[in-house]
Amino acid sequence: MLKSILILASMIMMLNVDNPVYANDKSRYYDQEKGFSIQLPKNWQVRANFKGIALIAFSPKENKNDFFHENISVLTHEIPKKVGIENYFYINTQELKRLVKNYKEIDRGKTTINKIKSKWIVYQGTIANRSVKIIQYFIIHNNHGYIITGTAQVNSFPKYKSLFKQLSQTFMIGKEKKHDNLNQIPEWIR
Repeated sequence: MLKSILILASMIMMLNVDNPVYANDKSRYYDQEKGFSIQLPKNWQVRANFKGIALIAFSPKENKNDFFHENISVLTHEIPKKVGIENYFYINTQELKRLVKNYKEIDRGKTTINKIKSKWIVYQGTIANRSVKIIQYFIIHNNHGYIITGTAQVNSFPKYKSLFKQLSQTFMIGKEKKHDNLNQIPEWIR
């Protein structure tokens, strides 16, 4: 029904990238084709339309021994009209339990992202032999599902969790919308 296998594929692809395609010198990423935008830190590296993922942005290395790039991604796909947010969330979280080794749910809840009701989940598990902690936001708009995913190593997740939350709140659907919430983003991200 839904392309939930893409969730795992996107998480695996996020684990380690040595040579991202280009550096993002803008603070807001726009995807005109898929009709969304999101604020990103200026020094993060971005790949667009990468193996089924609309967008993935990688943090810079913290030091020479840093072999994991914390990251945020956006996955989008069409969904049937009859699928609501509760169903979309349930189907995808059931797939996570099946696909993520050592899956452990930490927390879940509801939120609103730019006036659109959404749901989120925080979980940890092992992907490609790495212990990771992930926050995902699930959004539905006009028969499209959007999954915003923030991934970090378990020990560094607390450092990135608030950034992932802030960035997810800047997610906008629409090709030509004004982004009135930019002043709410800390200057170091803009």
